[in-house]
Amino acid sequence: MRILLLSDIHGKISLLWKILKRENFDVIFIAGDFTYFEHLSCIKRIFKKMREITSSPIYFVPGNCDPPDLITFSDESQKIFNVHEKAIPFGDKVVVGFGGSNITPFSTLIEFPENVIKDKLTSILEKINPDKTLLLTHVPPYNTLDKIYSGEHVGSTGLREIIEKFNPLAVFCGHIHEEQGVTYIGRTIVIHPGPAMKGYYAIVEINKDKIAPILRKI
Repeated sequence: MRILLLSDIHGKISLLWKILKRENFDVIFIAGDFTYFEHLSCIKRIFKKMREITSSPIYFVPGNCDPPDLITFSDESQKIFNVHEKAIPFGDKVVVGFGGSNITPFSTLIEFPENVIKDKLTSILEKINPDKTLLLTHVPPYNTLDKIYSGEHVGSTGLREIIEKFNPLAVFCGHIHEEQGVTYIGRTIVIHPGPAMKGYYAIVEINKDKIAPILRKI
């Protein structure tokens, strides 16, 4: 299975089209922030254009700069799956999603207190096998690929607690434009593709339970 992992497109669709045409992949994961505070109609247009380029399934969560009505949008007839607060089968694995961010100083459109992030994900993960779980979030876990320009770590403490408790197979995230990287929390691989608005993305090969990410830039 070859995943194209994207995050933080923020309306830079010309770069998105270049990435889609450059790579071969089986499925697309998008870790939120399709736009900067645009309407849902703008995101629907992005999906429509993507379908002119690729028929690969798309799994996504909303970002904190996306419109709140994206939380409930999905188009399964077009193989566009919103995984926010859901667990969706993915081959022999399960994709679990949580969009938006923890609370920021900027009062962006989709934000959640840390206890909500922790409680919502706990209620999902305690019912499934974490060894087969791929966690798709917008925000990264605290102290992991979450450092902003000032040097401050601004990731989610609730998400980090979830990872340390359940040890999912992988976490795919974005949100922090200064970061691109791969690291581990315990046995869990954490992959941040970097912002697609600057041409960053990742290709992730999954073979059984082996995960091999490649970080790229257009």
